[in-house]
Amino acid sequence: MSLEVSCLARNNADWQRLLEICALADTLILDEDGIYDPASFNDRLLLGLKGTMSEAELHVIKARLRGGILNKARRGEFRCPLPTGLVYDYSGNVALEPDMQIRETIVHFFETFSRVGSASQTVNSQSNRLRCSGSGKYSKPSPAMPTCP
Repeated sequence: MSLEVSCLARNNADWQRLLEICALADTLILDEDGIYDPASFNDRLLLGLKGTMSEAELHVIKARLRGGILNKARRGEFRCPLPTGLVYDYSGNVALEPDMQIRETIVHFFETFSRVGSASQTVNSQSNRLRCSGSGKYSKPSPAMPTCP
């Protein structure tokens, strides 16, 4: 017995599968409006409509949330998570990270990318740098990684 199956009704395919399993197992479904037998055509039709309405409700909720985000963006109030190295300052403007170690690491990362020319080589170079400096999770040498100069 389950008191809240409406989360399954948010996806009509899952809801229909649940109704089919309940019909095969002679299991009743109940909610605040009544008790339904999925093996009965009329009850199954009503449960199918409830599932479709629940899925449509989810679509409306998502559309309203998206509209709210767009309205905030139009007003200039929308704040999303920023990439590493950028922060919001006290007035809400995007600024560079004040921590110099973070700024230097980001500059080094992009300089390395410009030098080696590929993302995988940049990551390998950063991993070797961490391992050679004795910090980070690669502090112990492994056979797969080259040794430090």
